[in-house]
Amino acid sequence: MKNLLQTKWVFFPALFIGIIVIALLIKNRAQPGIIPLTESAKTVHVLKAPEINVIPLIKSNGTVKPGQVWRGVAEVNGEIAEIHPQLKKGAIISKGEIIIKIDPTDYELAIAQAQANINVNKAQLAELDVQENNTQSLLEIEKNVLQLSQNEVNRKKKLAKDKSISRAEYDQETRNFLNQKKSHANLQNTLALYPVQRERISAELKKLNVQLTTTKLNLQRATITMPFTGRVSEVKVERGQFVRQGELLTIVDGMKIAEIIVQIPIQSISQLLKKETNIVLNDLGSTEKKYALNVSATVNLALNGNTIQWPGKVTRISETIDLKTRTVGVIVEVDDPYKDIIPGIKPPLMKGMFVSVELRGQPLPHSLVVPRSAIYQSSIHVVTENNRLETRNITTTLESTGFSIVSSGLNKGEQVVISDLVPAIDGMLLNPVNDEKALQQLIKNATIGAAK
Repeated sequence: MKNLLQTKWVFFPALFIGIIVIALLIKNRAQPGIIPLTESAKTVHVLKAPEINVIPLIKSNGTVKPGQVWRGVAEVNGEIAEIHPQLKKGAIISKGEIIIKIDPTDYELAIAQAQANINVNKAQLAELDVQENNTQSLLEIEKNVLQLSQNEVNRKKKLAKDKSISRAEYDQETRNFLNQKKSHANLQNTLALYPVQRERISAELKKLNVQLTTTKLNLQRATITMPFTGRVSEVKVERGQFVRQGELLTIVDGMKIAEIIVQIPIQSISQLLKKETNIVLNDLGSTEKKYALNVSATVNLALNGNTIQWPGKVTRISETIDLKTRTVGVIVEVDDPYKDIIPGIKPPLMKGMFVSVELRGQPLPHSLVVPRSAIYQSSIHVVTENNRLETRNITTTLESTGFSIVSSGLNKGEQVVISDLVPAIDGMLLNPVNDEKALQQLIKNATIGAAK
């Protein structure tokens, strides 16, 4: 009990002293300082929107096909007598070489028959000429005899009137005169029929000549030659096979021109073909139309890590628009696709190859361009003069690889933000850093066609 009382007397004074110390600390504590608010600037990469002469560039893909395809069909009936030994798929055959011969025997016999019939008709015409000349001579004789008979009738008529001869003798002379007159008339009728006979034989002769010409033409058609130097695509016949007129025999691809059809969006093709002057395609020839389009092309083939290129040209535009994709077909031609072949390095531009095509139009002067990556749903971020963020709605007229042409909503030289801003709040403070490398890349993308 004594120890408990001693402990209490020690605890309470210590507690009292602690309370006094805490009270003094609270009374004399320092007041908290007020820290002023400061705004942190967000560092972003920017470039000043340049105004340059843009070379419209559109890239698309397509499949190569020959610019000329010949479908060899049988123009006459007959049995295949000969086939060119190289008429096989993939083989190259020169222009003018005979590739297929149909048995000509029937046509040779028909020519001989037609020629014989023509000779018969010519002989008939010659015979008719002789007969006509003979008849003409006889007619002249009969005409003189008729005149003599007429004179004799007149003489005996006077004699009969004077009773110098009998009436019966006069009548007999009259009958002789009438018979002579009949003979003369018959010769005249015969002579009049000769032109009709000659016309009939001449018409028959013309008919036979037409048959002869047709048969000779069929004989020529029995021999099928290459219309141009080409590569055999398909062979449909064999030797000894009987073919009928119109039956497909072979398909040959031309080697002079290769074509690629690429589908281009309508809005892009309108910029690609933009010109200062109007053109009327209906009044232009094929060469003038190519010039009027004035679009160059480069065909690229990726092979073994390398890119092989062929120069091309846009020759025409498809007559219809694909309603599903809203694109129009552009036909690109490449001349001499089999030229300068290097085995293992540069192959020919063959049918079926999948290639990429770059189309370049005429320069669009004074075009304001920005990177496509800087556009967000038809708007861009711009740094104002006091380094604040401003979101602008813009209108573009051309969307190309790596850049877009802005027609409204932006001025030349304004700072366009090319960094990703998350979040992007209008009015936020920015620390713009000019990205010269990005600017040069933008200019390169917009003028890449000039280097080709």
